[in-house]
Amino acid sequence: MTRGNAVKIMGIIGVAGMLALTGCKGATAPGTSQAPVQEKVQTNVQDSGSGETHAGEDTRAAGDVYTIKLASPTYSGEAVHEGIEKFKELAESYSDGRIVIEHYDSAQLGSDRDTTEQVQQGVLEASCCSSSNFVSFVPAFDALELPYVTSRDKMDAFNSSLDDGELGEFFGEQLKQVGFQPIMYNMFGYRIFCTNEKAPMNGIDSFKGIKLRTTESQAEMATVEALGASAMPLAWADTITAIEQNTVNGWATTDSYAKNCGAYEIIQNAIDTEHNLTLHLVVMNKAYYDSLPADIQEIIMRAGKEAMDFERDYEKETSKKDRQFMMDKGVHYYLLSDEERQQLMDITRPTWDKLMDSDVKKKALEMIQKTQQ
Repeated sequence: MTRGNAVKIMGIIGVAGMLALTGCKGATAPGTSQAPVQEKVQTNVQDSGSGETHAGEDTRAAGDVYTIKLASPTYSGEAVHEGIEKFKELAESYSDGRIVIEHYDSAQLGSDRDTTEQVQQGVLEASCCSSSNFVSFVPAFDALELPYVTSRDKMDAFNSSLDDGELGEFFGEQLKQVGFQPIMYNMFGYRIFCTNEKAPMNGIDSFKGIKLRTTESQAEMATVEALGASAMPLAWADTITAIEQNTVNGWATTDSYAKNCGAYEIIQNAIDTEHNLTLHLVVMNKAYYDSLPADIQEIIMRAGKEAMDFERDYEKETSKKDRQFMMDKGVHYYLLSDEERQQLMDITRPTWDKLMDSDVKKKALEMIQKTQQ
């Protein structure tokens, strides 16, 4: 079975999964009242002694088991995936089995944007979603999507502000306002462009005239267009097939994700732009989280913090190894000179002024920039 067919089948399974989840629950539209959410998500609370389900209970015994379905687009071996698995391990261990995390990876239940919408509606308890796709829910994440707004050598300061400082407090409030409780800010990594044989990468002029898959992030689309390519928003589940069929020539990803999703089988070229940082957020439905006992909440947040630290270290260790793996598989990398990288910074810099069109985005940008000084 080819990688494209595997992804296509995975997408069909995801649609079936979403239908199964939504068919009998009457999901609300994004942004509407969260009143029905508590009733829906609390059906996943069971008494560990009797095995009976206690739907909608306000008071639960210490022996109750809390089953949390968590959907992600990740693949085994990739840093975000391993971070989620560590979160599962820690949460279940610290709770002595009172918390059960069911991790549905590889977009089994749909794209990360779709499953995050399900979390917002209360159909799912938790989801992992890229910051690129999160702009549909929290526009302030567009500031993080700006090209070259952060650099890897300033990540300690960025993470500190995100974990325990004003940046994390700001994004946390934005998330909670639209129905999400943030659990983890995972490091997906700095993105490069990977392309098929129809779009060889031989320098910064190679972008002209090619078609690149993007998320719905305005910043990502504007960056692609500034480089001279055509931006084509497309769900991840359809991307590999689209590249195989040359509907698009490639997309922006990380070395690790390209390796672990098997994309090296259908791409021939890469260029190390490292033009922006992408996070993968693990979020929970806020109404569900607020309904949990205080000790369960504490365990979830503790496990999330420790797993997030593990994930970031994992990403640092594996990113270079995964690039070498791609090269060994025959992917041709064009490595930018310092002069060429500066040219890309200059070419894409006008997108900042174009996209920072609201006070909330400008505030986010200001806080991000403080961490880069």
